[in-house]
Amino acid sequence: MSSELLGLMSNVCLAQAQECVVEKSLVDNRRSVITAKLLLQIVDFYQLSLKTVELMLKDASHYTDKMVKALKVRISNWIK
Repeated sequence: MSSELLGLMSNVCLAQAQECVVEKSLVDNRRSVITAKLLLQIVDFYQLSLKTVELMLKDASHYTDKMVKALKVRISNWIK
């Protein structure tokens, strides 16, 4: 796995865990300021995840183009 993928998975897991903490905070009737800070952290984790996915897709298209060209060369070597 690439470091980008591990970072993505880590951020998504942290966001999901933070969602559980927010639910607990709501059930326990904690102060709104605390819940708001937790929610902002969730948004940050998901925004980081989104940026990582966008970068991975951008890089993937570059690698995909190279792979397609390489495969076409390989195929042309065998079909004559």
